[in-house]
Amino acid sequence: MHLGTQFSPRSDEDLRVFAQLGIEHICGYPPGTQKDWTAENLTRYREHTEPYGATVDVVALPPARKSVVEG
Repeated sequence: MHLGTQFSPRSDEDLRVFAQLGIEHICGYPPGTQKDWTAENLTRYREHTEPYGATVDVVALPPARKSVVEG
């Protein structure tokens, strides 16, 4: 069974609580915007969560913006 949350970890304390609850797979929310998401930054984020026993299974993408056509 996989258990997830609908919010990003607000701090390392949240990651500690996830570990206490047995949550091992998370949806990741790397810092910055998707423009900042280089392979190095994503790897660093993954490595930050691993000591808490959390595996980043997916990264939450921002919602798509609708284009506005002015007429």
